[in-house]
Amino acid sequence: MDVGVDQRELYQGYGRSGIDAKGRLTIPATFRSTIDANSKEPSVTIALHEKSKCLIAYDQAWAHLLREELREDERAARASGENFDRDNRKRRAFGPVEKIPFDESGRCIIPAFHTQKANLTDLAFFYANGDTIEIWDPETLYASEEIDEDMKDLCRWTMSQKGRK
Repeated sequence: MDVGVDQRELYQGYGRSGIDAKGRLTIPATFRSTIDANSKEPSVTIALHEKSKCLIAYDQAWAHLLREELREDERAARASGENFDRDNRKRRAFGPVEKIPFDESGRCIIPAFHTQKANLTDLAFFYANGDTIEIWDPETLYASEEIDEDMKDLCRWTMSQKGRK
């Protein structure tokens, strides 16, 4: 059963995964437990980030909350006399997305379109922002001017930890 906004578990933390030739990666366990708590469905929706060259992942319950958020934005825009491009906002939110299942160990296949748009090739850096999870190609993250240095440093450190306990 999906949960409402007040009962949602927040996505917190970070992680990494290798990506194989078929586009398979593993969603870190800390995020899988949050997905399970929020939607009870072993799947995530993968979407393009609105501003950054990365992907976002979220549970199905968040998709329903996103729809309500768009409705609220439209009501607020109308009340203040502002333009609201309803069609394009909805297209962006619900068109270029894929709902993908993952197995008990978190393995899933990110669609080729999405991996290409986010430059994902052999490694992925996962970074939580409360409501969603960002999935970055490390080199793209390092080159992004809008990303703060602490996030870049954490990504560098996380990428250096492969195989270390």
